[in-house]
Amino acid sequence: MKQWFFIPIMLLAGIQASCQQKELFDMVAYTAPKGWQKSVKPGTLSFTKETPKGFCIITLYKGVEAGIDAQTNFDISWQSLMQETLGTGKATMQPGSTDNGWESRIGSAPFEKNGIKGAAILISSSKNGKLINISSMTNTDAFQKEMETFFGSLVLKGEATKANDLGPDNIQRKNTAAADKSTGKPELWMNRRIATSIYANPKTLDDLYLIYPNGDYFPNVPYEGLINVNRSFQPESWGKFTMQGNKGKFKNKYDEIAVTKKSDIQMEKDGYSYGFYKFLPVDGLRIEGAYTHVSSDWGKDPKLNYLSDPGCQFVIHFKKDGTFDDKGIFSTNKNNCIGGKGTYSIEDFTITFRYNDGRVVYRLFTAPPTRNPATYNEAYYIGHTAYYKKNNNLPYGGR
Repeated sequence: MKQWFFIPIMLLAGIQASCQQKELFDMVAYTAPKGWQKSVKPGTLSFTKETPKGFCIITLYKGVEAGIDAQTNFDISWQSLMQETLGTGKATMQPGSTDNGWESRIGSAPFEKNGIKGAAILISSSKNGKLINISSMTNTDAFQKEMETFFGSLVLKGEATKANDLGPDNIQRKNTAAADKSTGKPELWMNRRIATSIYANPKTLDDLYLIYPNGDYFPNVPYEGLINVNRSFQPESWGKFTMQGNKGKFKNKYDEIAVTKKSDIQMEKDGYSYGFYKFLPVDGLRIEGAYTHVSSDWGKDPKLNYLSDPGCQFVIHFKKDGTFDDKGIFSTNKNNCIGGKGTYSIEDFTITFRYNDGRVVYRLFTAPPTRNPATYNEAYYIGHTAYYKKNNNLPYGGR
């Protein structure tokens, strides 16, 4: 397994000009590996190959705003991309490099998840407050040569391609954001449904739908919010919503749902127990209080007093002046805690956290459906996760 960890060193010599024909993803030019499956999702481009010998996944991440310290950028990225998703331990660092102004840090670690053992590698490259991450996961050394070739083809650019210039097939095209915005602000609705399986008890699932004034709708709102959602984003999922009187219909290539409008904030699905429920706008909202995703009984149950312990907490404090103090809400354990202070803003169902160290984090943001966020503050959704407010009036655990 150790030899897998040396693959990224080949990348350091490869982040340079190349005469080969290249495709472009954000700030990274690359030559696609032959015979690998390509997948483009919001913010990522992945290549996957599977054989009887094992698998390998290489992922390029869209550049983001970041701090000026390359090692800090790597540490934050390792926490969110590797430890939180794969359960790896701390990274074993390898020699980094500086090329054309890009300062790279490389780390690797073994992982074991769902019975699969392998090696994870992360390359974080920083320049002028921008950060690009490239990761790979594999459970065999059979793909080493192909990985070296791909890494050697990469060229980091000084400027990012505009967020909406690349379509889902990674082909350059005209910016479509203005066209989407011309249709007006979308409404956000929750489609509650029951999922059944012969292997488990039925459970309710919530899908979030954007509905634009012209009838365009999108049924899979990402946890990062609406920051990059437009018609070039997962175009196969978009559909049309039509309404005649109080009868409506959602229709795309995968689904068709008939609804009956009951009020401005509720639509029943014909023939089903659950329906669609509207989220009210949150633009410009200011919050006061401390919130956690751990339990709705926070501030009510003494067993949750540990959330007020010094040091890392799965808690965020908001103030109405637009500042926040993140005690570690995006951390997975108290031994590896990443938090920070900064300012926040809320618009288009998206909260933007701007940390004082230069990090910028986007998350979907709503109050519970049908609740007025200006008067209801007991819980909010950040990403797709509920955050509950601390009850400071009780004698235990408050501050």
